[in-house]
Amino acid sequence: MTSAVAVAAVIAADMWADPNYQFMANVALLAIAGLVAAFTLTFWVWSDWRSSQLGFVFLRKCITLTAVMALAAMAAWWDQHFPGRQHLRFAVFTLGALWYAPMLIVLVRTIRRSRRARAAADADT
Repeated sequence: MTSAVAVAAVIAADMWADPNYQFMANVALLAIAGLVAAFTLTFWVWSDWRSSQLGFVFLRKCITLTAVMALAAMAAWWDQHFPGRQHLRFAVFTLGALWYAPMLIVLVRTIRRSRRARAAADADT
């Protein structure tokens, strides 16, 4: 909540100052891209993501988001038409789409299995 108030305050201050929204947005994008990458690396290295199907699903989701955020940050800070950009966009977005379809199936199956197990446990009591 405090974050939203801070952002609203900066926007409201527009009446008295002339903030450079593009620069601030680019800084925020760089920050979130870095934080998402740090989160992904931490999850990959330190968590026991191999212990369940959902752990692997979450890791793939994190990798996809890291790649998308990195592409967005690169396009914001450098020329939007940097060499190889379209190849990278194709690879990241296609892999993301191909990964999310089976991830959704695993998620739905896991949720259904969990609900059935909970219902069975409630029926036993």
